[in-house]
Amino acid sequence: MTPHAPRPSARGEAAAVVPRRRLKRAIQLLAATALIAVAAPFTLLYAMYWHALKDLPEPLPQAQRAYPDALRKLYWTLHDGQGPIQVRRMSPPGFAWELFAASASERVERVPADHQLLYRVASTMQARLLPHGTISRWHLTNAALTIHLSRKLEAAQLIDYVLDQTRFAADAGVGIEAAARHYFDLPLQALSPQEQLALLILDRGPSYYDPACHPERFAKRYAYALGKTGLASAQAMPERLRPGECKRPIATR
Repeated sequence: MTPHAPRPSARGEAAAVVPRRRLKRAIQLLAATALIAVAAPFTLLYAMYWHALKDLPEPLPQAQRAYPDALRKLYWTLHDGQGPIQVRRMSPPGFAWELFAASASERVERVPADHQLLYRVASTMQARLLPHGTISRWHLTNAALTIHLSRKLEAAQLIDYVLDQTRFAADAGVGIEAAARHYFDLPLQALSPQEQLALLILDRGPSYYDPACHPERFAKRYAYALGKTGLASAQAMPERLRPGECKRPIATR
């Protein structure tokens, strides 16, 4: 008869279980630590996002009117938009990653049209709602508002806000409708696409491109805009445009 191997004692089994339990706990602790390390940046980004938005009213203000699709398309094309008028939805982690990628890139690329639009509306809206604050607070709120707008408003609504709240004529009221009456003495809807484009080129510099004070700058910018949008015109200025007289001193070199 073959002798049986001696069975380990109960004390020996207990001693072998202890290292296994310790190893299991160490693995669980390591996994929990790794999870916290991964989740912490996301939690911090979302906390900063909601903190930056806490002083903004809800719902956010919007344009007082809806503008024609053709005018929106002109604005979109003039500002490097291609294809359908739309904005990509953003998130705090995605926005932070894009900033990191942009700073790490060796070459500066043109800001996409949808992001240009979001930044423009965020800056305009913030200046009206929160005009005061520190520089760091301004940048944080601007970033949070940019993200928030991408999730709350469609691209057409964003363009309408720009057309409604931008000063297109230095000596007129706010909005493209006021500029149409100032430069053409006509309502916006009575203008041709070429005439509407002449107003759109003023949105980034109503004084710099003022056709009364700087006709050469205006004509050059207008020719560029005509080519970019595919509109045909042989005139340096629209025929019905009434620049008026320059009421500001012109700097000379």
